[in-house]
Amino acid sequence: MTVCTGGGHAGGLDHVPDETPFAGQLFLNLAREGRLVLDADAADELLARLERSLGTVLARLEAARRWNGCGHDRDPPLHDYVVDGVFIEQIAPGWLDQAADELPRYIAALRLARRPAAARKTG
Repeated sequence: MTVCTGGGHAGGLDHVPDETPFAGQLFLNLAREGRLVLDADAADELLARLERSLGTVLARLEAARRWNGCGHDRDPPLHDYVVDGVFIEQIAPGWLDQAADELPRYIAALRLARRPAAARKTG
């Protein structure tokens, strides 16, 4: 599953997409209809990755909001997630908010789509 249409390096954007790179509601609908089915091992791996991604997005979003807010202290050294969050918000305003809204839909869809290996075997 690809969440961001950007390429090459982890955590970055190679371009700003014209349209949303997310399809969380689609995945959720497919899982509810039983048309998205994953074995437990694959689902668990994807869930762990998406939950880490959501944590990263939320940390960057919070850092960008604090940085752009009033009364912040800019003297301490900046962590990478602060720089990344502020940069992403400058080149793609609203992208982190959208990711924070959409990633939980992917997570919910994968939880619904997760099937034990025995449940997938037929005949």
